[in-house]
Amino acid sequence: MLSPLGSSLDKLTSSLSDLKARLDSRRNVPPSVFAENMKLREDTHHLASYIPQGSVDDLFAGTWYLVRVDEKHRRYYARTSLLNDGPLEAALESVHSTNSSEHFPSPAKKVPRIPTETEAIAVANGEH
Repeated sequence: MLSPLGSSLDKLTSSLSDLKARLDSRRNVPPSVFAENMKLREDTHHLASYIPQGSVDDLFAGTWYLVRVDEKHRRYYARTSLLNDGPLEAALESVHSTNSSEHFPSPAKKVPRIPTETEAIAVANGEH
């Protein structure tokens, strides 16, 4: 049976069309730097009132990243520009604002709507 145009399989296949180029565009780091980064993530995984200190300059367009974790372990995410149409610093102005009234689950889970603009979002990790 042929899949209808626009099916999940078609979308998956088309998303892989530039896979080689995306893989080649990744930044290579020595194993020691990678190990340090993983150790930092391990050490900070369950911290509350935490703001990551790493740079987001090397993230791909449209990448979700952690902005902060508050005292109740709620996680705030932002997304880099999908268009790479300007300096990242300009997009970050809205990231540190927590005035967003919309609540989203973790971007790793199914999200009912993907924001088109860079914005801060809060994610609760259950009852604490």
